[in-house]
Amino acid sequence: MKKTIEDKIKLLNNSGKIKIELRETRGKRRVVLRMYKNYKDSYLFLDLYITDDQKKNDMVLKVVEEIKIKKEFEIAQNNLDHIPKDEKSDTTKTDFRAFYLNQIRNKNLKNKEYYTNALNVFMKFLKKDTDIMKITPAIIEDYARTITHLSTHTQFAYISALKIILNDAIKQEIITKNPVQIRIKREEPKTVFLTIEEIQRINQITDKVNIQVRNAFLFSCFTGLRKSDIYNLTWDNIEEGYLSVLQQKTKNIVRMKLSETAKEILNLQPKISDNIFNLPNYKNLRIALHKIINLAQINKKATFHSARHTFGTLCVTYGIDIFTTKELMGHTDIETTLKYTKLVSKKKDEAIDKLPKI
Repeated sequence: MKKTIEDKIKLLNNSGKIKIELRETRGKRRVVLRMYKNYKDSYLFLDLYITDDQKKNDMVLKVVEEIKIKKEFEIAQNNLDHIPKDEKSDTTKTDFRAFYLNQIRNKNLKNKEYYTNALNVFMKFLKKDTDIMKITPAIIEDYARTITHLSTHTQFAYISALKIILNDAIKQEIITKNPVQIRIKREEPKTVFLTIEEIQRINQITDKVNIQVRNAFLFSCFTGLRKSDIYNLTWDNIEEGYLSVLQQKTKNIVRMKLSETAKEILNLQPKISDNIFNLPNYKNLRIALHKIINLAQINKKATFHSARHTFGTLCVTYGIDIFTTKELMGHTDIETTLKYTKLVSKKKDEAIDKLPKI
């Protein structure tokens, strides 16, 4: 049975203090965020609407969820800022919530919003402010049982956030042992790649899409560049038919000869700035790519990183040996590259299964 839009909203409202609601406005269902502020409910009316289009509704909910998490983080930060300086040292020292917020504010985290969401879910379970020293392994185990409805990835992230913050409490000699002693096996993310036929379908799309995003994705399919490297790619990285890049993630330098297809994609790019691709921010890039994948009628949960996986499988499929593939992709470990041989072998097995009987 398919989940209704109300079911999906109810699931999103299971965590955090900000709740998602729908309001009828001139025959349309408008998305509203309800939050408790200054001892009363306040509302944020978003310029987003639920329609009869299921795919559009799913995209709307993804955007709403991001806004919700961001607002949760802002409120949490404001709450901490309102604690007087002379009270912060005592309050944040023993009160778990205050200590947690103080730690994430002082840490250089890329995913602070995720940490804040993890705190909101845990505090909802606790139902009241709790001293750090009163959080026991039994409490953590009971809490873990209440979040089993979430994906394994989210469960792992929420438990890991608690463990990291409580490790800080050990370093500050507030507690002597971390109460987070359970382990949640992290789900191995599925490797999604495209076939050459699917790539060709994307290449044929020219209308109603962000061409810069399309070209950047296709270029990554034929070079294996990560999203972060595509954003930073300039014309200085291209010289006499070769690509030279300092990878943002590994800090390794990758140099490769550009294929004819990669060169053709570059020829489509106007030289109006130092950067080769003029791309929107990460969120809008994801939305634009999602539209391209749908228009190409590709029934896969492809992300921009799928282009890198596509390059790896293309290399193996078309006879490039595993060690050369490792160098082209800038892998530090051959084990990482070997997964592409397994993917190609699996694809061959699937092809055999499709052969007709006699």
